[in-house]
Amino acid sequence: MPNSMKDPLNEKQSETGTNDRLDSTRTTTTMMPETNWNSIYTASMLSFIGTVQFSLYFSSMWPYIDRSINETMFGWIIAIYSVGQIISAPLFGYWSNKIQQVRLPLFVGLALMFMGNLCYLSLELTTIPKLYILLFGRFMTGMGSGNVCLLRTYASTASTSKDRLRAIAFVTCGQALGATSGPVLQFFEAFQLLFTSFTYPGTTLFGHLRFNLFTGPAFLACTMNLFGTIILLFIFKEVYAGLHHEEYNKIVRVENGESNKSETATTKARFYKSCKKINSLTSSLPSKLPPYDLIACFVCYLSRFTQMFVQTNLETIGSPFSMTMFGMTEQKSVEVISIAQALVGSITFATYIFYIYFKSSNMELNFRLSCILSILGLGAFHIVTFPWPFLSNPLQVYTEKERLAYKVEHLPADLEPVGCNTDKFEW
Repeated sequence: MPNSMKDPLNEKQSETGTNDRLDSTRTTTTMMPETNWNSIYTASMLSFIGTVQFSLYFSSMWPYIDRSINETMFGWIIAIYSVGQIISAPLFGYWSNKIQQVRLPLFVGLALMFMGNLCYLSLELTTIPKLYILLFGRFMTGMGSGNVCLLRTYASTASTSKDRLRAIAFVTCGQALGATSGPVLQFFEAFQLLFTSFTYPGTTLFGHLRFNLFTGPAFLACTMNLFGTIILLFIFKEVYAGLHHEEYNKIVRVENGESNKSETATTKARFYKSCKKINSLTSSLPSKLPPYDLIACFVCYLSRFTQMFVQTNLETIGSPFSMTMFGMTEQKSVEVISIAQALVGSITFATYIFYIYFKSSNMELNFRLSCILSILGLGAFHIVTFPWPFLSNPLQVYTEKERLAYKVEHLPADLEPVGCNTDKFEW
């Protein structure tokens, strides 16, 4: 009989133990960090805005600049962008580590890019030699775009280990689309193609400032910089879900109201400064990663260098090459290159969607084969576009005298001299 009787005290303790286990399970679940995908998507947009400054002027800059600037000087104008980026990228990284945030460096980068685009718009408003204005403007734009490196780092620390590859793919996709398809809007229509209906000199806004197919991209770039600033102010939130240490658990206790006042007052500040402590916090943990392969890293660097070398080469000589070899007018060159870049951007976007999908479905991808095919594609491009001697179509030619007559006498657009300037290129 005694064994069959229920002990109220034991029953109460049993219920209490069950509830404690449930609360413990719930707390453990709550304390597990999750990737904030809204911040990842926002970082992807900012990555696109920052990188698109590199190629937004892909087709319109060469026809627009003063003809006193030759192809060699134009090469320096393109190169100075990368010089600014090389200088600013490590500075932004150091500054971000120092202040333990990415928001403020991103603001400064957008401001520098905005200033660089204003320099491009001021070409017709000043008597200063245009070469110096372009060099300064492109240098400032390159300095500003150096903040893009912070977004890749943020994607790594803002995502959990299981989501990291996908998060980085999103941010890298925005960067690749901006770098390879600056003239592309919504990945299908060319940015600069939108402005081709505004022939030169275009619509006068005030003074000598005009809106046309050559200045349109600069206006768009400034608008995108302002849009990026709004995103940073009202949408972007720094959430470092990838930092697995006790600071994150303290944040959870603060959010749940389970901490004392002193902990509440200091925990959030410590959490957002915790990037500096990652190495010391994880140094005692057993490492599961073997030493990285130096040869593999070198091959990756070389492959990336090859891609960027071809891309920069096209940005530098694309417009003058098309105008010389195919007899295109200035406006026609802008249109054709914009359409070509729209196709490149579409393919790039489709490729990244393919990778994101397969990574999400945990399917295996052969990265080696993908890189080999990509490099072979770059080689095939140069083989197909090379001006082989057996091609029968002769080049259209004109003289420097004809070019000056067209500019000075303001002849109609259909009388624009096209092809190869025989006084400049003796070959």
